[in-house]
Amino acid sequence: MHPRAITLHYPFVGTYPVIFRFGELPIGEELKKKYAEWRLKGHNGIDFALPLGTNILACDSGKVVQAGETGDFGISITLSHPWGTSFCAHLMEIRVSINQRITVGQILGLSGQTGFSTGPHLHFGIKPLKPDIHNGYLGFIDPASYFIADSNEKLSKLKEKLAYYEGKLAFRMKRYRGVIHESGVSEMKHNEVMVLRAIVSDLKREIGLLTN
Repeated sequence: MHPRAITLHYPFVGTYPVIFRFGELPIGEELKKKYAEWRLKGHNGIDFALPLGTNILACDSGKVVQAGETGDFGISITLSHPWGTSFCAHLMEIRVSINQRITVGQILGLSGQTGFSTGPHLHFGIKPLKPDIHNGYLGFIDPASYFIADSNEKLSKLKEKLAYYEGKLAFRMKRYRGVIHESGVSEMKHNEVMVLRAIVSDLKREIGLLTN
C-alpha cells in the first residue's frame, strides 16, 4: 500500500506538545552516541510530552505483534496494520497481549519513561509495508502528515476527489472502449487508464481506512 493511504488517529486523547520531531538531530553527546550506534541520521519518530500514566491508544485497527521490553526503547508495543506497523515506546504499562486483535482508539497501555529516556514522553513511529530500511531511519517514515485533524472534513474531501477521478476514468473508458486493446492504439492511452484506476483504488482504500 502506498504511504498516501495511511490514515492515523492520535495515540492519545487531548492535546500534547511535540518535543522532538521526526528527522531532528539530537543535541546531547550521549544521545548523539546512541544515534551513531543505532545508525540513525535523525529522529525516527515523534516524541509527545505525555505525563506519566496517560492512556496510549491504537492509532488504527490491527494486531499486536510485539509487546514488552525492547532495550533503549523500554516497554513498547508494535501493531501490525494493513498499511504497515505502528510503534509506541517508553511505556510504563502494557494492557494488551501478543496476537490480540485491536480496534482503533483501544487502550494499549500507559505512557512512561522506561528505557533510554530523559523524561516522561511517548515515542511514536510508523513503518509502511515494504519499508526502505536504508533510508537512515531504519525504515520508519514521518507520521505527522498522516494524522486526522478533522476526520469529517478529510472524508468529505476524499469523497470529492474520488468522484472526480471516477468520472474521469469513466469518460476515458467510454472514449477508448472498443479500441484500447486493438493493435495500433497508443500505449499512452492504456497507461492513462491504468494510472486512473490506481488512483481510484488508492482513494477507496484511504476512505475505507478512515471509515472502518
